[in-house]
Amino acid sequence: VEPLRKFMLKNTRPEELKFFLQLAEMPQPKTQAELPIHVLIPAFVLNELRAGFIIGFFLFIPFVMVDM
Repeated sequence: VEPLRKFMLKNTRPEELKFFLQLAEMPQPKTQAELPIHVLIPAFVLNELRAGFIIGFFLFIPFVMVDM
């Protein structure tokens, strides 16, 4: 689990981590190792969804421009 945890921590924005910590009503951990996995996983998924939608939007723009 530790390599996956490191990967998710490296690829998750701090804003998403703060959001899910507030949602779980948990205090800010002192270190990243103390961050619970049930906060890290949804933050990572939300971050990946956000990135996917941004990429999709930028791929969609040229098609809209061609159709105009």
